[in-house]
Amino acid sequence: MEALIAFISFEVPDMKLFTERLILRPFQETDPDDLYEFLSQLENDEFEGYPGITRESCLEHLKQRVGSEEFYAILEKEYNTEGRLHMIETERLLLREYTPDDFDALYEILSDPETMRHYPAPYDEAGTRHWIEWNLENYTQYGFGLWAVVLKETGEFIGDCGITIQNIDGKMLPEIGYHIHKKYWRRGFAKEAARAVRNWAFQNTEYNVLYSYMKHTNEGSWRTAMANGMKKVKEYPDPKNTISYAFAITREEWENLKRKNADIV
Repeated sequence: MEALIAFISFEVPDMKLFTERLILRPFQETDPDDLYEFLSQLENDEFEGYPGITRESCLEHLKQRVGSEEFYAILEKEYNTEGRLHMIETERLLLREYTPDDFDALYEILSDPETMRHYPAPYDEAGTRHWIEWNLENYTQYGFGLWAVVLKETGEFIGDCGITIQNIDGKMLPEIGYHIHKKYWRRGFAKEAARAVRNWAFQNTEYNVLYSYMKHTNEGSWRTAMANGMKKVKEYPDPKNTISYAFAITREEWENLKRKNADIV
């Protein structure tokens, strides 16, 4: 640990140089436990002596630069930042924040005509990159977004699920969305992820109602919403979807499910 501190304990002019030194060399030459110990000294406030450097910003850079999935998983579990999701775990899944490295796996989903048949059109490469960038911005602005869904057993990226702020019949509302690779359809992964996101949202935000909305023809999506304890609350004309359905669950309804120890929770 002393060697790592000595290595970076000099005047650092900017974040880029700091992260280059913190990530590229120490990660290769330093025991990860020492790196964790160092990061544990960082708080959301500026690290003393290093203006602009915070624990959260270090984690953000580490996430994008470190290639080891094992290191990434340990880092995310060990260093949750207050008010910011780094990992949700279910029986079969891990939900984590997107990184640019997820592009290829996401593009395979969003560019597929069958998967995207309820959208105006499949996404091209630029649209897929924007999808990731949009969610990275959401993490920063809201503390949540769509999160990558990964199989615990294999580490394979199979889709995404999370919360975004969506225009639902003219109102900007918190919406649980989910997109799963078609080869994993009908295995309950969307339902499992959506329930975990719903629980996280009610436990970590002040929203009293959560929504899911979809094109009226998207039966798989509205059945997942129903399996998530939601009820249909609105059907309305939508230029994007022709007709959209909106489903919702209130905090009170969720609390009632918990008290009943229902399987849906």
